Amino acid sequence: MQLGIFLKSIFTFKWGNSWTTSEAVSNIFATRLPATLTVMTPILLLDVVLGVTAAMAVAYVRGSLTDRTIMVITTIMLSISFLVYIIVGQWLFGFYLGWFPVQGWSDSVLTNLTTYVVLRLRSPCS
Repeated sequence: MQLGIFLKSIFTFKWGNSWTTSEAVSNIFATRLPATLTVMTPILLLDVVLGVTAAMAVAYVRGSLTDRTIMVITTIMLSISFLVYIIVGQWLFGFYLGWFPVQGWSDSVLTNLTTYVVLRLRSPCS
């Protein structure tokens, strides 16, 4: 019975209200999804392009010392939590180098894509 109610609420998009803010969960999705997709889509495309390019390069030198070295390095890098990369990246590129703002959001999609998604090349002194 409970599973049926749960499935019905999923398929009818009636997820109830948030326990912390009492706001409708559908409204939370509707207001947060554009920002999430704006940040996620360019990163996903970059990941795919870099991943396929690297895979083709490693496949070209299959079985060599370069192949084995890259396999060891990538295995070690995959063993580190993604959260560590996010924190180190924000500290290095946002705080230390000042290439991009580490917080904020705009109503303009163009501003979000040029300011908050892409790392702008600015000198650390500016």
